[in-house]
Amino acid sequence: MSVKSVLYIDKKGREVLYVPNVFVVIDYARKEPEVILEPERLKRRQIDWKKGKVSLEKVIDCPEIDEKDIKLITEYCFNNEIDEAKWWCVGIFDQVINKAYDMY
Repeated sequence: MSVKSVLYIDKKGREVLYVPNVFVVIDYARKEPEVILEPERLKRRQIDWKKGKVSLEKVIDCPEIDEKDIKLITEYCFNNEIDEAKWWCVGIFDQVINKAYDMY
């Protein structure tokens, strides 16, 4: 089983992987990506997404994220292993972005 996500470019030109209620990775070209895992921020993002308040420039892909990866990230967060969870999210982002750009 898998979870539907969205890979898009925002109006600032950043690549964003949004996995509802799980994580968001925002890629900054010259710095490390920002990973959002905090429940409050994720909830706010979901509300903004549903209301169309996301600074969406262009959708790149709508990849499926494996449920095993989601469970692992959730387990890391539950065990307060935030660095490991963030590392895993960035790894998923890298896989998704590489696959998406290979399609073009």
